[in-house]
Amino acid sequence: MQDTTLDLHDISALLNYERASTEPRFRGAKLREVAVNAPFRTVAILLSEWSEPRENKVGYAFDIPKTRPHAGELERDVPSNMLPQPVPPALKALSTRELETIYWQARGHDGCFKSVALLQHFLDLFPYDQPIRIRRGDGTTILTHAWHRVIMEFILEGPKFLSLSAVLPSGISYISGESPTLLHAVMGFAMDDGAGSVLDLSSMQFGEAGRGDGGRATFTLESMGKFHERTGRICRGYDGSKVKVSDRVGPGADDDWLMEVALTAKQRWEKRKEAPWCGFCGAPGASLRRCAACREVHYCDAEHQRADWAFHKKFCSGKK
Repeated sequence: MQDTTLDLHDISALLNYERASTEPRFRGAKLREVAVNAPFRTVAILLSEWSEPRENKVGYAFDIPKTRPHAGELERDVPSNMLPQPVPPALKALSTRELETIYWQARGHDGCFKSVALLQHFLDLFPYDQPIRIRRGDGTTILTHAWHRVIMEFILEGPKFLSLSAVLPSGISYISGESPTLLHAVMGFAMDDGAGSVLDLSSMQFGEAGRGDGGRATFTLESMGKFHERTGRICRGYDGSKVKVSDRVGPGADDDWLMEVALTAKQRWEKRKEAPWCGFCGAPGASLRRCAACREVHYCDAEHQRADWAFHKKFCSGKK
């Protein structure tokens, strides 16, 4: 009989893949340019916040083709197909990890509330007392229930980064970190003993500082203490007395899309034995490779397996 407990780490990889690969703002977008602590060379950005001298400033310019298939016919947007063909000389040196960071940081703008809403829609598809297993990067395993969750909104003071993503030809720019404060939302899961875990599906909006599970995962699932430590890398701090706690968010303009994403993720979860996905990125595939030790977790390729090892080795049933 198949275990009915939801594994929050596995679900997070799945939800992030389904959300990011269909993100409407970047559907079909190809990377044009990366600007690090410098002006763009191929596009004019007139926002004063971008023009001001600032450390830890990064900008991405994307092109959306003028003619493209219907959204339902487009291949999923993933880091590996984000570059135009042929690849411009200025982008050829980007590593796989750098492409990953660009992909997630661009889609992370305003991503925290979308991610929280997506989790909310997903859990709404299950019973109120749905059992949930939380496996954290520190090797801890905790059991809780779907109802034992809250949404926490933090006012991050003094963001230590500024990121901008320009989408052409529309000319729309998405900018984060330009203000003295930044509102950020996460999902918290409580346990009967009062301990808690924090899930941040949009942590990569902060770039490399947002990686979890030993510095490689594209989301974070950690203790409240670890979350507090991580915020020190992305801002000066936050006032704990001003944290807003609520049961739900919304409704929002993206709800129709997010509910569709949640339903797709549920269907994939229910078919996980017949159609597994990559334990690192959540992508499906007909020729996924298995962990040689446990034969239970699958990966797109050797690189994704190495990327996930810092996490998986703590839970691998075949590891001696």
